[in-house]
Amino acid sequence: MTHDEQAHETVASADQQFERAKWLKDCDFRERDFELRTREVSVKEGELEVKRSEQRRGVVTNSFTLALVAATVAALANVFVAFHNGDEQRILEQSQAEHARVVSAIAGDAKTATDKLRFLLETHLIADETTRKYISSYIDNQEIKNPPNAATATTPPPPTSAARRVAVDSGWLDGGHNQSEVCGSLMNSVKAQYPGSEVKLVSSSEDSRKDFLGHVTYNYHCVFEVE
Repeated sequence: MTHDEQAHETVASADQQFERAKWLKDCDFRERDFELRTREVSVKEGELEVKRSEQRRGVVTNSFTLALVAATVAALANVFVAFHNGDEQRILEQSQAEHARVVSAIAGDAKTATDKLRFLLETHLIADETTRKYISSYIDNQEIKNPPNAATATTPPPPTSAARRVAVDSGWLDGGHNQSEVCGSLMNSVKAQYPGSEVKLVSSSEDSRKDFLGHVTYNYHCVFEVE
């Protein structure tokens, strides 16, 4: 083999070794790139799974919240219905009781019926405002139809040795009233019971109570002096 041939063979062998080294490096690069891409895909899959888990927890939490709200609303509705039915029952019983008192009062002669009805109004045993207006109108008409005669009108009341005190309660009333107004109304009833006497308001006070819904009612106490 000549010197040129040996040199050519040496160059060819070096080229082959260079190409082989280049190919190996290229394979190593591709393998590393594949591993990096595989890791990136795994990371993204993990992030996606975390998001899915959060969404599932959110759905469960929202479902529980909605169920809790629905149960609360249903419970409140049941309480309202029960209270409403109980309130209607109380109103019905009160109306029936007042009707029975009116029927009992009007049994007998007109004069006795008028006195009994006046007593029911003054003691607030008749609380329905419409019924009270009708009864008051009836009493007024009866007093016009049957005015006192001259002897009765001019006869002075029997003398009293000392002034007496009369305590009257208004019964439980809704708001919108005051002691002066209620005691003034009750004073008229006391004057009707003691015609010809001087009636003075001595003292007044009031009690209040509140139900579990916050509705407040008042009971007024009025003390009168009759001379």
